[in-house]
Amino acid sequence: MKVLSSRKSSTRIALAVILSLVSLMFSTPAAPAAAKVSKKEYQAYINSMKTLVSPENSILTKYGSVKGDNYTDDETMYEVLTALAPEMNRFIARVEKIQPKNTTLRSIHKIYISGWNLQFEAVLLTLEALEDQSYAGMAKANKVLSQGRSKMTDFRARLQGL
Repeated sequence: MKVLSSRKSSTRIALAVILSLVSLMFSTPAAPAAAKVSKKEYQAYINSMKTLVSPENSILTKYGSVKGDNYTDDETMYEVLTALAPEMNRFIARVEKIQPKNTTLRSIHKIYISGWNLQFEAVLLTLEALEDQSYAGMAKANKVLSQGRSKMTDFRARLQGL
């Protein structure tokens, strides 16, 4: 698939900016020792997270429509992921606006944010791999995606453990 070099460079610039922001976000000091979570705090957090269910499902459905068994061709995948990237970016901005006051919930929420940032990075890496027709690039994207999914599994386990 031929893609204009301006697309390639703009994707690389976007990837560099995103990675810089992600590294800055996670260079902050760790949260203090975990605090007990009251039922009220837990319920408030769950209620705030419920607002994300629909957009999250929409993103996952669109992503799933071009991955794995649903893969048809590079061009289709590229088009869908190119359209999906800004939606993911807006979604992550919404996720980051949720700021639990409780330190335990905040640390668990940071895992969720990290998981989504890794998944977003994987989409950008996939786009770059498609542009370059790079198997190594696709392998890297899949590895980052796996790390993001692992964070999401950790998030769910920690939240259920409260």
